[in-house]
Amino acid sequence: MSLIPDPDLIEECLATLPVTEFQAGEAVLLAGSRSEQLLFLKKGTVAIVKDGIEIARVTQSGAVLGELSVLLNQPHSADVRAVEASQFHVASPYILAREPLVLFFVAEILARRLNATNRVLVELRTQLKAGQRGAVVEKTIEKMEGLLSGVLRLSAESFGRGGALVNRAETFLAAHPNAEHQLRRIFALKLADVREGEEPTRRRAPRSEFTDEEWRLVKKLADNPNRLLVTETPKGGETYVEVPHEMIFRRWRKLRDWIDVEREFLAWKTGLEAARRGWNDTRDSTKSDALLMGVSLTQAQSWRANRGDDLPAIDREFIDQSTKRDNKVKARARHMRALVYVMLLSVIAGTVGWINQSYLRKRWYRYTQFRPYVLSADAERALKPGDTFRECAEGCPEMVVVPAGDFMMGSPANEEGRTDSESPQHKVTIARPFAVSKFEVTFDEWDACAAYGDCDPQIPDNGFGRGRKPVINVSWYEAQRYAAWLSKMTGKSYRLLSEAEWEYAARAGTKTSYSWGDEIGKGKANCLGCGSEWDGKQTAPVGSFAANAFGLHDMHGNVWEWVEDCYHANYDGASTQGAAWTAGGDCSSRNLRGGGWNDSPVNLRSAKRGRGKTFIQFNSLGFRVARTLTP
Repeated sequence: MSLIPDPDLIEECLATLPVTEFQAGEAVLLAGSRSEQLLFLKKGTVAIVKDGIEIARVTQSGAVLGELSVLLNQPHSADVRAVEASQFHVASPYILAREPLVLFFVAEILARRLNATNRVLVELRTQLKAGQRGAVVEKTIEKMEGLLSGVLRLSAESFGRGGALVNRAETFLAAHPNAEHQLRRIFALKLADVREGEEPTRRRAPRSEFTDEEWRLVKKLADNPNRLLVTETPKGGETYVEVPHEMIFRRWRKLRDWIDVEREFLAWKTGLEAARRGWNDTRDSTKSDALLMGVSLTQAQSWRANRGDDLPAIDREFIDQSTKRDNKVKARARHMRALVYVMLLSVIAGTVGWINQSYLRKRWYRYTQFRPYVLSADAERALKPGDTFRECAEGCPEMVVVPAGDFMMGSPANEEGRTDSESPQHKVTIARPFAVSKFEVTFDEWDACAAYGDCDPQIPDNGFGRGRKPVINVSWYEAQRYAAWLSKMTGKSYRLLSEAEWEYAARAGTKTSYSWGDEIGKGKANCLGCGSEWDGKQTAPVGSFAANAFGLHDMHGNVWEWVEDCYHANYDGASTQGAAWTAGGDCSSRNLRGGGWNDSPVNLRSAKRGRGKTFIQFNSLGFRVARTLTP
């Protein structure tokens, strides 16, 4: 019968044993109580050698190598002397209580690794107090009685890559392929605690969290020959299950893959359990204050709706209790707001001659034209790439959700029309989805800001027309003022695109000069030689040409578009994360992208960079906006 435990488990125990240091020429006093020291070598065997140098030799009478002695209750001076400064590991009762088999092998491994003799005689004694694992320790010692005075050897194969736990897990999965879904739910969703930036740790899951079918599988996994789980029933408590060791999270590739897929959910679930335990421990008088609120509650409600079956009943009840409290608070708030509105209307009606009519008109516009259409947090989180939304009744940009991803920014050396400012090419990662206006900002949208906000109402259209034509003759500062007005109206973060975001959105997954290929073609954009009815004459109404793969129109031609970044002569030192580059460079000038109706085709390329002073205005210069999305 093989008594070799999982070698990965032994490796971990070796790494966690405390260290005792010996100084050169120092005689070591071995003393202490029986219950504290559990590793004992005898019969004159060389016990510990560090880098080929003998550190200690045990006398015939027997002595424990370390700070304490098993056999002697009184301090005992042994013939143990350090040849040079070194150290070795000392076992502890805690290690033995957790993994009774390991200690036998720790001694042999230390000796074999450190060039000691391959004959190691080990004796184990313990006076652990009766406890949860005490019986396990005693039973293990009794079973191994025949080995206590024998020679311990480990075959080289037992230390190969992987381990017994992983081998048993893979064997079980191979024999039960139809059980993979249940195994994923048990190991990843119920028995793993996951925190951001940390390795998974084991979690004790009570019987009540499992269906009858799942529990039958749990018992099968806990029984021989599988031994992949441990079940236990505390006195007066509920039976629970856990993995036997956290090594399984690090070494079983299939389980790591399951956890990686579910990491976001598991990390949130671990935090939810902590919040729920804190709520349980709170005094009744303040219990409602410990329920979930605000963003935490919104997030929990979303997970509850989408993954309710993967949450324990006690956690679902915690979320439901939080929702009930939130509904009561909101109902009270609505009642108070209604009273305030009635009072406000009364005051307005009585003092209308004294109130600034323009201010009231703007406020009324915001509450009627914007506020009812602003996305809720849940609606915002539910957005998918390609979805569109507009956060007003009319007169504000329609937005398109652009996916996260990465791309090569700049142009290759062989691209026609390329300039040095487009180099060096570098990979940029857009980590999160964001929204971009489907079209360039129009005169209709600008004029709404002029009427109800801070935008200049005197911006000329040069006779090109207003309405659905893109707004022109706007400086960088005026584009910023429009984005700030949208943010104020919606309470959301509207802004100019960064230069990296603009090129990523323009390319829409392509690597060619234009989003449709390397040639300008005919009728695909508005520029000199683009083959449209507006070429070299004036701006075209937005949306006159086909959208790119992200659903965005007029990224090439019609009008140049302001972006957020300060001007830099090239991409040396540029960010690889897609953020606006505002450090260094010339911030009195900002970058322009996309080319205009009076430009040659090479200026419409996705990689083309323009430059303009922040105050400049001309009849082929406009902008579009972006919106940051709540994660």
